[in-house]
Amino acid sequence: MRAQLRLSSALMRHALRLSFALAAGYAVMQFADDSHGFWILLTIVFVGQSEYGATLTRLVQRVWGTGLGLVVGWALLRLFPGVLVQSAFSVMAGALFFATRHNSYTLATAAATSLVLLSFNQVGDGFDLIMPRLVALYALAPWTSGALWKKMPIAQAALRRRAVFDDREAVVAAYTGRGAFKTWPETMLADYVDGGFVDRDDGKVELACAPAWEASNYSAQAHDPWRAIRKVTGPVRILRAERGSTCRIGDRFARRGRDVTVETVAGTSHFLPMERPDLARDAIFAMATL
Repeated sequence: MRAQLRLSSALMRHALRLSFALAAGYAVMQFADDSHGFWILLTIVFVGQSEYGATLTRLVQRVWGTGLGLVVGWALLRLFPGVLVQSAFSVMAGALFFATRHNSYTLATAAATSLVLLSFNQVGDGFDLIMPRLVALYALAPWTSGALWKKMPIAQAALRRRAVFDDREAVVAAYTGRGAFKTWPETMLADYVDGGFVDRDDGKVELACAPAWEASNYSAQAHDPWRAIRKVTGPVRILRAERGSTCRIGDRFARRGRDVTVETVAGTSHFLPMERPDLARDAIFAMATL
């Protein structure tokens, strides 16, 4: 518990972000004076995750699920005007929500949206809810566009990366002892520059992995290791950096799997494989021979 009561804890930062987001959402709810404004707070709680990529993934799933649920709910209200039949569909939608909320958030959102429309139609007019939900859907749509990944800090840093140098010697001079390469051994840096740059027709050298491609790779995943680790059936061994890592893996991660071990390697940073290639190599060979 004490380990989480500091800003270096990912859980603590998530709690603070969620608190500020809920406060802002409550202010918007009061300003809008919407009788169904509680959905603003519920959306923040459901969508907000501890990792940026996981939150973005949830947001996209929320938009798609809401749209699908509105279409299905509207169709059910039109095709089956009887309240008893709608009650039966409400029960089915509720069951579908609980069955899919852990493994398919899009489908769970669609089921919950249909459930809300059908339920409110029991005491009023469910059609009155469709337009507000559509407005909310279009309000979220710009945030789920394909360009949003560029707002990720790690992607922005990649896009600013210099790609062209006069020669490989200039690259080594620019990288040695600076930034992320400060802890790299000379031999490792030389190998990286030799294989990581390609020759150009004008005599200069260029990064083999274009900055735009690197940035897109950071965003083309769910960034949700907690969910992924549950799918692994074999043993997992994680070598964790002692400092400066972009991946904050703690004991919570190990508890997600039945056979997961997390080892902290003293004196290492995010670039542990480059700083201690011997340990990384031995760990890979050991796991490959199990």
